[in-house]
Amino acid sequence: MSDQPILSIVVVAYRMPQQLQRTLYTLSTAYQRNVSSQDYEVIVVENRSDQLFDAGLLDSLPGDFRYFLREETARTPVHALNFGFTQARGRYVGIMIDGAHMITPRVVEHALSCFRAHPNCLVGIPVHHLGPEEQHISTTAGYDTAEQDRMLDSVDWRADGYELFRVSVWCSAHARGFMQPISESNCYFVPRENLEKLGYADTRFDYEGGGAINLHMFRALGLLPGSVYILLMGEASFHQFHGGVTSNETREQVVGKFFDQLSNLWQGEYKALTREPLYYGSISPQAQTLLTAASRFGERRARRLADMGQPLWPEQPVQDITELPFHGK
Repeated sequence: MSDQPILSIVVVAYRMPQQLQRTLYTLSTAYQRNVSSQDYEVIVVENRSDQLFDAGLLDSLPGDFRYFLREETARTPVHALNFGFTQARGRYVGIMIDGAHMITPRVVEHALSCFRAHPNCLVGIPVHHLGPEEQHISTTAGYDTAEQDRMLDSVDWRADGYELFRVSVWCSAHARGFMQPISESNCYFVPRENLEKLGYADTRFDYEGGGAINLHMFRALGLLPGSVYILLMGEASFHQFHGGVTSNETREQVVGKFFDQLSNLWQGEYKALTREPLYYGSISPQAQTLLTAASRFGERRARRLADMGQPLWPEQPVQDITELPFHGK
């Protein structure tokens, strides 16, 4: 075990023991390629519930794992995320606010490579949903955890994590592919000092599941002064269905209040990050068709904006953090 790993990955979980077990396997050195336990640590922060993860299972996972169980009365995971940041020993931090996201096998390797080339950067990966459609749609047609188990058993994802591309679809964060502006990543990496500049995760995001905290942080970190924005085009995270947030409200009502809070914080200026990304990484055979589809969608967007006389990637990092509308909370 390294005294000071290069990278610390913070994973937050609540009521998802089976899903978290899979996620943590994909973060282990048994699965992640071309890295060692000296390179990175995984900090697991779980808020107590009636369905706890068996922390003893970490003993069987190769890698540098630390587990913390918290007594949390708030409905948001923001406090757990900030606690995880206090435990991080690495110069760089990976953020996984939803522990239900499995990842592909070269995420850690490529993230570390990006930081060697660009010490001040935001590294993100595209988001997928396991199943035939996005899960808020597929669950209305009978998709559930049992079907998800059967589907995952149909591919040998433990031996080759890129097989997960075969049983998933793009998330609406980039419904037309990753060569368009994307609103969030559910596994992304930044220098620790950039989190400090933001004041870590904003505790004003007090809704269940954190509301739109992930969208807020991804855009804010992508606009910090001097930063480089990098997207690992051949990697991804895959959201596992786990029941989600229990609420008497409709999905439209929940999404609406989340976005209202986000919009108010950004003083009406929130939008998906429209900076030009640097694309980095390798393309597995399973991801090749996605690259082709993303390129076609990207071409259409480029033609449309050119016809309108608008720039393809209009945003640049701010010159000073005080230019961000939510600064100075």
